[in-house]
Amino acid sequence: MSQADRRRARNQIRRINRARRFPYNTCGASRHMQMIGEALASGQPYPMLDEEPEHCGLSMLSVVECLFKARSLLLKHGINPASGYPIESPAHAAWHARQEALLTAALAAKAAPLPDNTGGKS
Repeated sequence: MSQADRRRARNQIRRINRARRFPYNTCGASRHMQMIGEALASGQPYPMLDEEPEHCGLSMLSVVECLFKARSLLLKHGINPASGYPIESPAHAAWHARQEALLTAALAAKAAPLPDNTGGKS
């Protein structure tokens, strides 16, 4: 494994551990996949892959099922699963553009010099 791959693996493991909120967002299958992934990414053997490949495969399939369901739920609520940001419809984007134009016009008007109401007397 190259130095860059080892660095990526350490970074991925760090991000997984930061996202993990046991027991609220984990299950036995996801914890199993984390153990397999950490062993393989660090170049260590994971004997269960040879001894019970079906069990490892079922854990993988369970985690992928949960991932697909979570992404579908995000989409249902208008969130882009890839970015985590809301998905904007064309109407929503047009509304934002109108609001930005109104704000820009208001700021431009406020920045304009105020009329002299003193009649030239200072």
